Amino acid sequence: MAIECGNLTVAVETARALDKPALWNALGQAALAQGNIQIVELAYQKLKNFEKLSFLYLITGDFAKLGRMGKIAEHRGDYGSEFQNSLWTGNVEARIRVFKELDLCMRFALFNANLDPLAYATAKTYGLTEECASILEATGLTEEDLVLPTHAPHAPDPPHPIAPMTSNWPLLPTSRSLLEKALTDEMGELSLEEQTTNGYAEDLNTFEKGLNGTEESDLINVGDEGEGWEEVGDGAGEGWDLGEEGEEEAIDIPDVPEEGISDAEYWVRNSPLAADHIAAGSFETAMQLLNRQVGAVNFAPLKPKFMLIYQASRTFLAANPGLPSLELFVKREEGERSRSLPRLPWDYEKIKTVQMREALKLVTANKIEEAISALREILHASLLFAVSTGAEADDVAKTVETIREYIVGLSTELARREVDTSTPEGVKRSLELAAYFTNAQLSPQHKGLALMQAMTQFNKHKNIATAGVFAQKYIELGVGKPELIERV
Repeated sequence: MAIECGNLTVAVETARALDKPALWNALGQAALAQGNIQIVELAYQKLKNFEKLSFLYLITGDFAKLGRMGKIAEHRGDYGSEFQNSLWTGNVEARIRVFKELDLCMRFALFNANLDPLAYATAKTYGLTEECASILEATGLTEEDLVLPTHAPHAPDPPHPIAPMTSNWPLLPTSRSLLEKALTDEMGELSLEEQTTNGYAEDLNTFEKGLNGTEESDLINVGDEGEGWEEVGDGAGEGWDLGEEGEEEAIDIPDVPEEGISDAEYWVRNSPLAADHIAAGSFETAMQLLNRQVGAVNFAPLKPKFMLIYQASRTFLAANPGLPSLELFVKREEGERSRSLPRLPWDYEKIKTVQMREALKLVTANKIEEAISALREILHASLLFAVSTGAEADDVAKTVETIREYIVGLSTELARREVDTSTPEGVKRSLELAAYFTNAQLSPQHKGLALMQAMTQFNKHKNIATAGVFAQKYIELGVGKPELIERV
């Protein structure tokens, strides 16, 4: 809570009391965001995060403590950290010592790695003649054995800060609430008067002792005595100074009516149908209902239907100039408001008798692509019907099943017409799709068209036996004219 409120003072005390790595990590991140480098330093020391601590000293320009971090790395035997700190501080002697010690360690571990030339090159670059002679004598090498670059060496000394950061980033002063004052006073006054970057953190001597297992000293000075709740004001223990006791002024507060429930809210409560939720504007619950009821997962094709239902269920009345329009909800029937339901933009009987008939006419006219598009429109609308009886629900389910069979069958025939029959594989695939089309559960008239198409294709490619099977099924169907049946 203290971190969320930005009160790092209370957060430090709480982290010290609980002393958990996760809390110190969260405190360090929050302090870094506020630019409080003192608390960041404290958190990194508590976490023993030496890499971040070294980088903190680098960016704040505290090279003295950065050098001490190199000593700590040497004490821990961390050659990588020691080498990195020596680069940041420009400590050439420490860098050469790291190369020498690593060379001895690798030889002891029977690794064939020679780092002495690196130590010699470093000493040569910085003009350490005596160190160069010592390395050559210890390794038994000569200057002729070591090949160095011919160009003039450049000593990569790190730049030194012009003005090291010795205080936290400035923050705008804010007034504390009474609760915040009470919390800080109950926990004691924290000493925040240190002006150095280590104001919250331990002295590095103590920090190094902590690495050896000794107990760390307190990182923050806390006062021995803290103010109690009664000491916040000047008159400790006195009541609120609000006038004479017993006098209360009678205030006439008018009754404010509570906000009512809109019709759209009632629609969501009263109906388990997706269409009613869409009309109410609750698209999320509508999609959840469709997913559970019909297994819908791709709602992009239904977006126009969603918007049509939502727009048709309400109308707007212009109000006075400068005021928003009044929203009026269109209901299915008049009655009690708490039981109202929205009016939908289509009627099932009209779709079943008019639109469905028009789509089937397209199938008869051999306009397959247009028929599939029209049937899909009816299918999308069927998912968003609002039925009131079980008989209507069964009827809608049968219509959906019929549309599904037509769409699958017509899509199969459409794919057959796109097959290249110039190859034997193409002919085989074309005949397969023609046979599949006859399995679709269509009306008898359209079933006869599928059988006639399959018979014609198989007879065309000299598959007379299978063509005879389809011819027999067509005759048994009994939908053709006598002269057509005679020819079949």
